[in-house]
Amino acid sequence: MMSANLADNGQKIKLNLTTAITKKAQSVQRKKRQVTKALWPLFLPLCVLCGKILQRLVIQKQNKNMENQDKFIISELTKLLLGGSAHISLQDALKGLKPAFRGAKVEHMPYTIWQLVEHIRIAQWDMLMFSKDVAHKSPKWPEDYWPKEAGPAQENDWNGSLSQINSDLDEFIELMEHADIYQKIQHGDGQTILCEALQLADHNAYHIGEIVAIRRMLGDWR
Repeated sequence: MMSANLADNGQKIKLNLTTAITKKAQSVQRKKRQVTKALWPLFLPLCVLCGKILQRLVIQKQNKNMENQDKFIISELTKLLLGGSAHISLQDALKGLKPAFRGAKVEHMPYTIWQLVEHIRIAQWDMLMFSKDVAHKSPKWPEDYWPKEAGPAQENDWNGSLSQINSDLDEFIELMEHADIYQKIQHGDGQTILCEALQLADHNAYHIGEIVAIRRMLGDWR
């Protein structure tokens, strides 16, 4: 009899202990929910702020990567425009040219070296001005892009043409460095500074190659 009573008491104690623990756990959970509910109005703005900060950091990293990529592209375009890598530069193509050969005509070539130099100057100036001046009017094609005279009238004409070619090229490179090269030119029909840079490099390289060819035919190439 005593053993049965002890067993019953043990079961009761166990049940009471389990009930107390369960109530305590439920009370703790209720308090957690109450605290969470009370603090949520504070946490929500903080979460939103953290999200915005994270988004801004991602955008800044993307912008930095794009900026580095743009710098690399502009650097490569500058090398292409100046020549000396994939093709010879204008300065090297003309180095050591005898003045008498500036206006010399050779068989099967429609232009003289002077006419090619002047054409490079005019076309490059046109592309530069088109890229930066909404009011620019291009010369009439093709007559205004080519000089009629076979050679320069005087030394100053030759030096002046070369000087403008160099200064205009420097200005175009500076324009690339400070402009959005992907932005469509306002007064164009889809052109960008990037397109003009590639066209300018291609155009100059082509005619510089012709200058070298003429010098070879004249026996005046190194």
